[in-house]
Amino acid sequence: MRTMFAILALALLAGCNTVNSGYKPYLTNEQIAARKDLVPFTGDPKIREVGNPYVEIPKMLEDGYGMIGESRYADNLIAGQNLLTKAREVKAEVVTRYRIGSNTSSSMAPISTGSGGMFFMPMTSTVEYFSAIFWQQRKPVGTGVYVRDLTQEEAIKRGDANGAVVSILVKGFAGERAGLKVGDVVTHIGGVEVINAKDSVKPFENRTASSIDYRVLRDGKPVTIEVPIDPMPTE
Repeated sequence: MRTMFAILALALLAGCNTVNSGYKPYLTNEQIAARKDLVPFTGDPKIREVGNPYVEIPKMLEDGYGMIGESRYADNLIAGQNLLTKAREVKAEVVTRYRIGSNTSSSMAPISTGSGGMFFMPMTSTVEYFSAIFWQQRKPVGTGVYVRDLTQEEAIKRGDANGAVVSILVKGFAGERAGLKVGDVVTHIGGVEVINAKDSVKPFENRTASSIDYRVLRDGKPVTIEVPIDPMPTE
């Protein structure tokens, strides 16, 4: 009797796993193929446990990785293997997995007394829920500069809310090589005024030049830095 209930419990746990059915692509296979800056990985992917995704995600971006998808699922006996299988399927090099919560439930399990009788024993089970982000390495393309809006405190300190703060410089990309620094306040890109982070995209639209000027404030002083635009790989 106990063996039967154990098998039933394992079957229910297996049914909770959604690594495959719950996978949410950030990019379709066609988009990944068109993005020649992404590098599909054909070896054994690394699955890493992450404590704080808000720290890990910027670190992965800084290290030159791009997010290609995410999966949220209930951890169980087969989830780890399915996660590895999915990573191979989408050609991810790294999967960062972090806990997002748990659910505890109670039930009454029938236990045989061995003489035809039966009693019910209270049982408690806890299911852990995880989110996994799938990553591929990126080739140097563009400038590798990520910016964010100024915080209210930063705007008050400057006396000006316009501009965007350099928050991430991808290692080895043009922005880092040219000398931009995290914390620089970008005021203009290619002669176009940057009011907020969204404005940092506009200067690159339909641009054919091999470099672009960043005008920034560093320690309150204006600095102009010419940043090469790494070309899109042709192969």
